[in-house]
Amino acid sequence: MVLSVALRSGLLHNLSGVFTKVPSYGNYRGFQTPGSCVHRETRTNMEMALDNLSSAQKDELMSQVKQQIALANAQELLTKMTEKCFKKCISKPGTELDSSEQKCIAMCMDRYMDSWNLVSRTYTMRIQKEQYKG
Repeated sequence: MVLSVALRSGLLHNLSGVFTKVPSYGNYRGFQTPGSCVHRETRTNMEMALDNLSSAQKDELMSQVKQQIALANAQELLTKMTEKCFKKCISKPGTELDSSEQKCIAMCMDRYMDSWNLVSRTYTMRIQKEQYKG
């Protein structure tokens, strides 16, 4: 709910390419996720509702949205890491992991986390550079 309000309100934009800002064309304006559009009237009502929020309330809304995004990113990281490392390291699932499977999973998870952190730092630096240019 908080995320959808923030997206429709214009408080968030272009987060990891998942949400894209849609320019005004005909009857549609606002944010779009794949397969959805926000009608102009809906957007206008939300804009009016957000205009009534104080600066502190907008900051709190942004904080909540950022927390939700961080949680979603952590969940995505764990899910992908688990899937990839399990597929790579576990050939015959059983009730226990043998020592080679344990070692493989530990190394795989370490490499995956290192890669994730490198990509995250690079992406953050790129965004910061683009913000300073604009």
